[in-house]
Amino acid sequence: MIYFKRPPRGLYLWAINVRSAARPFFPKADFCTQCLNKELEEMPLSKRGTLYSYTITRVPVGRYPIPHPIGMVNAP
Repeated sequence: MIYFKRPPRGLYLWAINVRSAARPFFPKADFCTQCLNKELEEMPLSKRGTLYSYTITRVPVGRYPIPHPIGMVNAP
């Protein structure tokens, strides 16, 4: 699973956007977990934002290896 890409303008974190609702989410998935829509497109996330909270999880969750960080970020 690719979370980062390096286009000509530098390294970006990539998410998925629901085309009909303009609702980005991360990490990438095969469908929107809110509306189950499969019409998705990749989009780069902002390089700026405010980190409100984070934690390091040491319990396996799905396909994510441990330990892994989880954070809440609000981007402009």
